Amino acid sequence: LTKKTSATATKAMAAKRLLLVLVCHFVHVCWSSRPLVTLVPPLPVMQSAVEGLSQFARVPLELQRLNTAADHGEILKDLLAAKRTVDLIVYSSIWAPQVRDYLVDLDAVGVSGLVGSVVSTQKGVPFLDSLGVLCYRKDLLLKYGYLKPPRTWAELVAMSDSVVKSERDAGNFGLSAYLFSGRKAGLISHAAEWISGSGDPSQAFVQVDGKIGELAGAAILEPLKQWRALIGSVAPPSVEAMGDPEVASAFAQGQALFARLPSALIPQDLVEGTVGVVGVPTLAPDNPIVGSVSTWLIGIAKHTDLTPEAVAVLKQLTGSAAFSVWNASRSTALPSDSSWCTDDSHPCVALASGAVPIKLPEVLGGGSHPSAVAAIENALVNVLFRGADALSEMAELRCELANLLPGNSEDCASINLLPGNS
Repeated sequence: LTKKTSATATKAMAAKRLLLVLVCHFVHVCWSSRPLVTLVPPLPVMQSAVEGLSQFARVPLELQRLNTAADHGEILKDLLAAKRTVDLIVYSSIWAPQVRDYLVDLDAVGVSGLVGSVVSTQKGVPFLDSLGVLCYRKDLLLKYGYLKPPRTWAELVAMSDSVVKSERDAGNFGLSAYLFSGRKAGLISHAAEWISGSGDPSQAFVQVDGKIGELAGAAILEPLKQWRALIGSVAPPSVEAMGDPEVASAFAQGQALFARLPSALIPQDLVEGTVGVVGVPTLAPDNPIVGSVSTWLIGIAKHTDLTPEAVAVLKQLTGSAAFSVWNASRSTALPSDSSWCTDDSHPCVALASGAVPIKLPEVLGGGSHPSAVAAIENALVNVLFRGADALSEMAELRCELANLLPGNSEDCASINLLPGNS
C-alpha cells in the first residue's frame, strides 16, 4: 500500500510539474504576444513598406513614428541607449555606425543566411534601397511642349527658364525651378552624383575602400562650378537650409518644377500622373546616369525581452512571398517612366536609362567620422553658397580628410600641391 501510495504521489507530482510547465509556456506565449514596438522614420514610403510587410508577421507590429527625419541616427542611438521600449527599428545604412552597437548580432540568431554578408556588418535585414532621383512636374513640362524630362543639366536650365518664367508671368510666383538638399547627407549625396555624373567616378571625395579621392582637375572642379552657377538662378539660395524632408514637402506642395530627392521620399500621392521620376541629369548626354543609394534595414534592439519573437518576425518578413506582395503594390504606385526592381529577395530601385547606383563609403556614415562628414559639407557650402575658390577648397578638404580618416597617411603639405596650384 505504501509503495502504491508513493507511486501515485510521484505520478501526481509529475502531472503537476507538467501542468506547471504547460501553464508557464502558455503564460509566456500570451505575454510575449504583445505587439513588437517598431520605430519607423516619418517617411510615408517607409511606413507603407513596413505596414505592407507586417501582414506576414505572426506577432503584431506596433509602428511608432519618429517625429523628425533629421539626425535620424542620433535619435535612434539615444532611444536605444536609454533602453526605451523598442523591439525593432528601421534605419538607413548611413546611420549604421551610430546604432549597430545597440542591435542584435543577426549572425548569432540564425538570420544571416537569409540576406547575405550585409547582416554581419549592418546588423539589420535590408528591405528597401533608396536612390537619388530627379522628380519633375510632368504636367508643367507637357503644358509648355516638353515631352521628355531633362537628360543633362543644360537641358534642365533651359526648361526651367522657359517654364518658370511663363508660370510667373501667369501669376504663379511661388514656383521655383530646382530644389535640392543643401545640408549634411543630402548635400554630400547630391555632390557625389554631380561628380560621378561627370564621367569620372574616381574623383569622389572618398572611395568605397575609404581612400581619399584625387579632388583635383576638371572632373571635380567643373561640376562644382556648374552646380554653383545654378544657385540663385535656377535653385533659390534658400536650399542651403533645406534637408531632404523639407525639399520633399515643398515639392509636394507644388513649389518646384524639379527636385532632387531620395526615392524613399517621393510623395506617393503625386506620382499618379502629375509627377515623373528619372535619373539625376549629367553634364554631358553620354555621361553615365548615377544615383546615390542608401539601404533601409530592420534591426533588433539588444535590450528587447522579445528577441525570439523579433527574430521570427525578421525571418517571416524576408520570405519571398512577403517581398513579392510588397514589390507588386509598390510598382503599381510609380510612374511609367521609372522601372523598379522586382527581385523577390531584395527589393530595390533601378531607373530607366541604366542608372548606376553609387554608395557613400561606410567611413562617411552617420557618427562614424562626423568630423570628416562636416569637413566635406563645409567645403561644399563654401564653394556653392559662399563663392569660395573650388580648387583651394578641394585642396584644403583633401588635407583635412588625410588627417581625419584612417588609412590615409599622406603628407598634408604635399596634398596641397595640386596640379596647376604649386
